[in-house]
Amino acid sequence: MLDAKPAVNPQGNNSALREYGMENKIEFLDHKNKNAKLTSIILVAASFFSLAIFIPVCFMLASEDGIDPIFLFVFVPVFFSFSLLPLLIIRFTVGKNKKTVFDLDKNKIQFHEGKKIVSELNFSEIQSLNQSRYTYTVKTKNGSRTVTVYTIVSLTHPQQILAESSDFFQARSFAETIAKILKIPLTNEKGEKRELSELDLPFHRRPHPEFDSFSIPNFSKETDLNWKDTGTEFQIVSHYNPPLFRILGFLLSFVLFLILNLALGDALGIGIFSWENFPPTLAEGLFFLIVTSISLVPVTFAFYNGYKSKIIRIANEGIHKNRDFISFDSLEEILLEDNHLILLSDQKILKIAMYLFCKNEDYNTVKEAIVYGILTKTNGGASSSFTQFTTEF
Repeated sequence: MLDAKPAVNPQGNNSALREYGMENKIEFLDHKNKNAKLTSIILVAASFFSLAIFIPVCFMLASEDGIDPIFLFVFVPVFFSFSLLPLLIIRFTVGKNKKTVFDLDKNKIQFHEGKKIVSELNFSEIQSLNQSRYTYTVKTKNGSRTVTVYTIVSLTHPQQILAESSDFFQARSFAETIAKILKIPLTNEKGEKRELSELDLPFHRRPHPEFDSFSIPNFSKETDLNWKDTGTEFQIVSHYNPPLFRILGFLLSFVLFLILNLALGDALGIGIFSWENFPPTLAEGLFFLIVTSISLVPVTFAFYNGYKSKIIRIANEGIHKNRDFISFDSLEEILLEDNHLILLSDQKILKIAMYLFCKNEDYNTVKEAIVYGILTKTNGGASSSFTQFTTEF
């Protein structure tokens, strides 16, 4: 699904509509819908462009003296058919997109293919709601690529996809919307269940029975990580600087230097391998400085990333990473996804690239340390804004 939209009918009185402010019908479109729309626009434009050429040409030919009627008899249908071909493609291929419609008045889920309803389910038939995914491969000019589609399904009807999107965060939003419509819990891909009452609760306000087993993080020296308590905030400090990054930086810089000199430099006759005298001419010297500056970017980045300050700060009101910040009030989930630690809410996403922060085997340790810091700060501790409630662990 690349879009979800309410149908134009705000007169319903379904309890889900009243409670969550939704319209009578919610549509979840097939994840290919956006590409299909673009394809349709291009095909329609091609059809009109062909007709714009075809019609004046027909009038011009018809007004010519001595034109062979047989030629017109063949030319007009062929060109007219060619102009209509893009519209036929839309009609028989692009127009068959799927969508799921949640009818809040009838308490039904309708599965559409094109304009036809191919199947229906009652709300009461969906007893569980799970996030999942599937992948498929598409061919491109340069080979192929794998497309990941995030889905929302029910274990009672696994063959029916209730909603989908190629965007993980949009799929998550769809999942929460459907859970609110059906008033059932939502289980993510990790098997973690969130009850209906917990969907919009901040992370720290939800039950965390495992918190009793947590302790102050004590990273080993091998992790290149340190846990610091400054008195006002917790800090996870990384000194991760693997030699592999610097080696790759040197290799990329060297290869880039050679490519620019051999390809562009030789073509212009001012590359380093074209020098006939030393010192080089002004043009050769300027080209050398520009190429060297460009080539040094990879190795400079490798060294900069290795020695720059890498700190995750868990302050009294939220979590900081460089200039990015997410508050405890808005934080709903903490996920490890595609080598990133993702702290997200419905409005904001804080993504931390873990492959630049620590070793692969330490990803989960960092996640647990952040959870410990959040729950410690929000459990009647240093944050005065959270002293009005207690969290059950």
